[in-house]
Amino acid sequence: MNSRELLHNLPLNSATETALLVVALPFFSFLLLVLSGKRLRHLTSRLATFLMGLNVLLTASVVWQCWNQPVQHSRLSWFQLLSENYNLNFTAGLLIDNITAMMLLVVVFISFLVHLFSIDYMEGDENYKRYFSLLGLFTAVMLALVLSDNLLLIFIFWELVGFVSYLLIGFWFKKTSASRAATKAFLVNRIGDVGFLVGILILWGQFSTLDLSAIEQLMANSQFSNGEWVVILQQGTQSITNTIDSSWLTIASLALFLGVMGKSAQFPLMAWLPDAMEGPTPVSALIHAATMVAAGVYLLARVFFLIDVEVHLVIAIVGVLTAFMGAVGAFTQHDIKKVLAFSTISQLGFMVMGMGVGAYSAALFHLMTHAFFKACLFLASGAVIHAMHDVLHNLQYEGKKIHLDAQDMRYMGGLRKKMPVTFWAYLTSTLALAGVPFFSGFLSKDAILTGALSWAKVMAAGGHWAYYLVPILAFLAAMMTAMYMGRQLLLVFFGEFRLPSLNEQCKNAGQYLKDVTLKMKVPLLTLTIMSFGVLYAANPFLKQEAWFLSAIGYPKILAPGLDAKTYFLALEQTEEQLKVLVFLLTVVLASLGFFWAYRRYHGGTSYTRNYLYRGDPENIWQKISHHNWFLDDVYQSFTRFNQRLALLSNQFDKRVVEGTNLGLQWFNGKLAKFASSFELKVLNGLSDAFGIFHIILAHFMVLIDRYVIDGFVSTVAWISGFIGLLGKSFQRGKVQQYVLWTFVSLILVLAFLLF
Repeated sequence: MNSRELLHNLPLNSATETALLVVALPFFSFLLLVLSGKRLRHLTSRLATFLMGLNVLLTASVVWQCWNQPVQHSRLSWFQLLSENYNLNFTAGLLIDNITAMMLLVVVFISFLVHLFSIDYMEGDENYKRYFSLLGLFTAVMLALVLSDNLLLIFIFWELVGFVSYLLIGFWFKKTSASRAATKAFLVNRIGDVGFLVGILILWGQFSTLDLSAIEQLMANSQFSNGEWVVILQQGTQSITNTIDSSWLTIASLALFLGVMGKSAQFPLMAWLPDAMEGPTPVSALIHAATMVAAGVYLLARVFFLIDVEVHLVIAIVGVLTAFMGAVGAFTQHDIKKVLAFSTISQLGFMVMGMGVGAYSAALFHLMTHAFFKACLFLASGAVIHAMHDVLHNLQYEGKKIHLDAQDMRYMGGLRKKMPVTFWAYLTSTLALAGVPFFSGFLSKDAILTGALSWAKVMAAGGHWAYYLVPILAFLAAMMTAMYMGRQLLLVFFGEFRLPSLNEQCKNAGQYLKDVTLKMKVPLLTLTIMSFGVLYAANPFLKQEAWFLSAIGYPKILAPGLDAKTYFLALEQTEEQLKVLVFLLTVVLASLGFFWAYRRYHGGTSYTRNYLYRGDPENIWQKISHHNWFLDDVYQSFTRFNQRLALLSNQFDKRVVEGTNLGLQWFNGKLAKFASSFELKVLNGLSDAFGIFHIILAHFMVLIDRYVIDGFVSTVAWISGFIGLLGKSFQRGKVQQYVLWTFVSLILVLAFLLF
């Protein structure tokens, strides 16, 4: 497969040009508000809302052009890395298919409704302008993430989404709880992002590209051979074979899924989402119901074709555990928004589980329906909180010192009488969330549950009954959804308003309750309509007729090791057999959940009457629910362990390392003193002795010179003189003596010769 051909430039077309405008418009809104003066704060908020409304029309145009059409892909060369051995081309582009179109519509439409709702909701806030500017920036980076055609761009905007969400969660940064929640969300997400980055690096090393279209084509031609993962790349006429151990595909799949776990709050990285409710309530609707947390599921859908088949089971298990644990966590919460936060965790678990069991289109369908009815629930809860704040402000205006949490359901009750629009919005979206027929959540959740049960039946064909634990936990979580949402609905909207029974000062508090303004009602009513199932299927009882499911269809699984066609055919046949059973189970379990909630929490029970004075959890199950399975305690224990380890390391450093250093310094000091003393006493003594020795030797040499050498020279001179004198005595000029010495010499020679 020629990598250059795979990465050739693709020009912009009508759809991708409009998509660029869809991204640019909210970013322009952000710049406009940042650069505008404080005196234009109200005008800019309305202008930002208008621009977002215009963006809805542009997005509708993109969806109209791309829905059920060939993939629209525009790409250009971004930068290159060149050397003698390689030519790496990094590209940037836009990719629009049905999934992208769906996400664009969800993000832009809900962002517009949040903008509209926030005009009155955030009225009077000192950071009003900053709030709307951050909404625009968040929308822009989220849209850019959705449209990106390669993993590098997705990762860049993924991090930007995390950063802007940090700013929005900690919007009221003067509150300690808000700043801590923002920091917690940011840090926990970074754990998942490390995995995402590792997965990207593995894929880059194997494919030499991060373009999703190119990876998909290369993946289709990859294979496992003798435990190796083999990918063949073509660069011009040169063929390059990349071969690594097959386990690296599993590692890459798990690493990418770790990124999903962080962003979509999956077990065990789910502890940040309940605390993230510290931000303004419309922010919760935008970030945690519709966009940011859904980004993890969207990423999983984008890389689904390359996920190793062995990892699908891990995804299914993590998803169903999250769905079950999130549902349990919602039962004992008093904060109206925290109940919804745990519900979001649970529903994200359903989506992830759907991906793991092969119910790909059902998971994405639930992502869309959940976005609308959960945004409705959050905005409706915001309306309730807004009304409670008005009550408290009016009481304080009368001079009554009342300091209560406006989000605490213990002070609510009976609000349906004073807030009918909010009540009907809350009721409709609650029924959708619980999976009641005629509502959108029934179609999407029923599709996921059918897929889970079918998957378990197919996988358990070899006698492995444990696979059925996944759908069993899923059905229990579905029933608990009706239970905790029925509980919340009854505690907030039914019975009597409990605040007046707190004390005499609140006796007339009910007179200050009123429904929200028109700007807040319009988003609520719009999202209420979006929660009805008739918008998604003509027959509200047959999920198979939902237009979204047919548009998405079955996914591609290109990872070696699975016959995807046979696998999905088996799932489809099994789903057909089980659809009636799942339908009946869904209806029965939802009914049982609401019946349990009514029996326990309707206005006439002693439990509801005394709910105002309910204190801390009483038994272990309530404690598990209230404290979110003690995950924060586990994290705190891990943090304390790390702190103690750091303290131990510090003590070791001080007592052992520094002690050793001090000992070495002491030893070196002693050694230096010894060396100094040795130098003074021994070396200097030796030096003095050596000097004395030299002096003595010099005197000795003087004596030798004087008496030996000079004596020898004098002796030789004397002998020479003596010999000279002796010779001189023989040469006195007397001839007779010369004859005598000659004769004597001759006699001596003859004697020597003879003897």
